[in-house]
Amino acid sequence: MCTGHGLCTASECSCNPDWSGQSCDVSKKVLPTRVKDTFEDRDGVKESRWSVMIGGEIDDACGPVASGDSLHFYKRCSRELRTADLDLRSVKYVQFYFRYGCLNTPDHRDETVIVQYTPDGGSTWKNILELFPDDSNLRFVSINLPGEAKQDGVQIRWWQPSNSGVQQDDWQIDNIFIGGNDEASDTFQEDDPASWIDTDNVELSTYCGDEAISWIGDAGGKDFSENTVLGTADVNVGFSSMLQFMINVGCNQPIGSPVNPVHLQCSTDHGLTWSAVQDSCLPTDPSCSRRAVAESVYYATQGWQSSTMLLPAHCVSEATRFRWIQFPSDDHRTTWAVKNIYTGQQCPDMCTGHGDCQSSVCVCDWGWGGPNCARKEKPRLEFTHDRLTATDGPIGQNDLDGQQVEPGQGLIFPYIHLSTTVSYEVIEPNEVDKEPDTSNQVKPEKDDFQGDQPTADIWWQVQGGEQGEPCDELVSNPALVFNATGMRQLITVNMDLRDKRYMQCYIQIGGHGTRPGCETPTSRDHSVFIHYSTGGAMAWEQLRELNYDAYTSPQLLHVQFPVEARTSATRLKFWQPKGANRPAWSLDDCYFGGADINPSQLDWVSSIDQPSKPWIFHPGGRLDSGYCDSQEQAMVWGNDNERKYLQLKPMIIDEGFMIQFTVQRQSYHNSFSAYFDRCLANNLR
Repeated sequence: MCTGHGLCTASECSCNPDWSGQSCDVSKKVLPTRVKDTFEDRDGVKESRWSVMIGGEIDDACGPVASGDSLHFYKRCSRELRTADLDLRSVKYVQFYFRYGCLNTPDHRDETVIVQYTPDGGSTWKNILELFPDDSNLRFVSINLPGEAKQDGVQIRWWQPSNSGVQQDDWQIDNIFIGGNDEASDTFQEDDPASWIDTDNVELSTYCGDEAISWIGDAGGKDFSENTVLGTADVNVGFSSMLQFMINVGCNQPIGSPVNPVHLQCSTDHGLTWSAVQDSCLPTDPSCSRRAVAESVYYATQGWQSSTMLLPAHCVSEATRFRWIQFPSDDHRTTWAVKNIYTGQQCPDMCTGHGDCQSSVCVCDWGWGGPNCARKEKPRLEFTHDRLTATDGPIGQNDLDGQQVEPGQGLIFPYIHLSTTVSYEVIEPNEVDKEPDTSNQVKPEKDDFQGDQPTADIWWQVQGGEQGEPCDELVSNPALVFNATGMRQLITVNMDLRDKRYMQCYIQIGGHGTRPGCETPTSRDHSVFIHYSTGGAMAWEQLRELNYDAYTSPQLLHVQFPVEARTSATRLKFWQPKGANRPAWSLDDCYFGGADINPSQLDWVSSIDQPSKPWIFHPGGRLDSGYCDSQEQAMVWGNDNERKYLQLKPMIIDEGFMIQFTVQRQSYHNSFSAYFDRCLANNLR
């Protein structure tokens, strides 16, 4: 019958213009090998994808099926959606979202929708699947194509044999995808449209001041009620495969702001079921033999967050999909973006979290070098006749804000921050290789949480916590209190711990009161865990489990850093497993320090003028001169009921050492309601 692509005349086929062969079964043009349609264009379906569309229109009258608009069949007479001719010889499946009965549910089998294919232009149709109404109604459907349908010149259709009339037995369809190869690619190409299946409420654009193009999620669509999803096509994932990407959630929202997180998931059954790439591993789970691990969920950070991971066994298959998904939230509507996505064979040591893996080769971040980006390097600039060359690639001289660079003049070069912000600095040619003067630069090493918010130079992420009143006073209010629903975690920036031996904080978990969050903890899942990472948060090692029943009253926590944690770029993380009815936990006066060789003496007068002060904490105290008519600077506390003390940094103390200091006091004499100065000088030796 000329395979439906021609007319039979005198027992011979007269083929249509685009077909040839004795039976008109050879296409003269290359036919599409995939179809992807999200039905967001209300002008109608595209003829390049669909040859027939009867009885439906694109609308959102019944709400989203996958996201936004869908193709809604509710009109009288025939209802059918048919593809154009396709080359399905290497195609694996047909997938779509489907829903019955927005207006009226079918009540007879003739009113169900049937998925069919034709190899002969519609002369004959063969059933693939009949879609019966069920209780779940909205469903994701994945159909493996039968072998007979894998031919050139095949059409697929969704067809409802009969209906009871207009707005009766209606149905919706969305996010149709016909594709997938029998052999999925081993690598993922971010800029290839064929690499993506789901892009619900996601678009390509710039994000948060970054000039690079990223995939941006817009927080639940136009009415904030939909999932925001970025999903890959199938990728061949082996036991040595890795996944790497950069993510930005919330675009630099203030530290501690509540956000709607983004979940990273994988599927090995073509998207029918999904699981977290990194499962949570909690102490009370008998099936979990590892130390406590949090789920692969991403919250707000300052700037872009790089994530690198060796893919676990449950994500390994010949056709694995990944998706970044944000579920709708009425409380927190947070945008997010993803870029620089790579999956494939891992680079050496997965670039130790300090570089991008590209075709199994590490491209190191600024300031890092070596085949695995594990070596910290001083960025070096070299001047040539036509360009400046940096350690991470050439910088064209016309790229520097249009300013020309001439030999013999000062060099103007961009200093690249990891957040991709670019600032400019002028350096004379003979100054390029000199070490910068950092003698007056003091890196923050403590936080007493007395400012407007946690110290941004120390904390990279604060999730589920804010400065406020703890269950019991730890040192001096406020403290950093974690009492929100969802994830509760606190992560430092990359810290140089090579010359630091320990950390200390005051901490409390729950309490003995009746205020919300101050109940007595009762389960190991109420514990707080401390982890460290030396690979840019790529993987975490457990440092300490703070047992739930040991910190119900404020305690001073002291943790020695193991040798493995004392690197030039280590992150520390406090976190509490998610769950219902968890007690709050609070931190105050956190300090990171303790040198390998401590000083053996302290000269107060000279030391207080140095950038690095000799003390750790002094709650309520301030440096002041003129107290009790003294001309020297002293640590002064006010007349209140707050705790007052001065804690010095560690020192070497040996036999025969002495301590000397002066104490002065002024007070009110309550019996006479008069103010008296009583400056008591006590020289203690």
